[in-house]
Amino acid sequence: MKNLIICLVVVLSGAVSGQSIVRPCEKSGDYYYQQNFELSFSRDASGLWFGSNEPCLTPELKTGLERFFRETNYREYSRMGDYTVHIVKKEGRYYIVQKESPLNLVRL
Repeated sequence: MKNLIICLVVVLSGAVSGQSIVRPCEKSGDYYYQQNFELSFSRDASGLWFGSNEPCLTPELKTGLERFFRETNYREYSRMGDYTVHIVKKEGRYYIVQKESPLNLVRL
């Protein structure tokens, strides 16, 4: 009985420690893009609010998004609220995919 309890504790502790709170960034690349992923955040009067554990967010991408949303003239990006944007990285630069067909990329 004592061995069964010890085995159960070891198995459960291994299962719990194997799970991570931080999810990996789901970046995928293909022939055209180096990286291809979606990023979620919210916008209010004081600026952009990103998730605390957003693994895809790099400092370069964060400053690009903040500059884009501060200076944008695009109507769909000028309102307050929650956003999920499709981001691609092409030739070392980040772009927002504004439209899939025909493809329209907005440089950050």
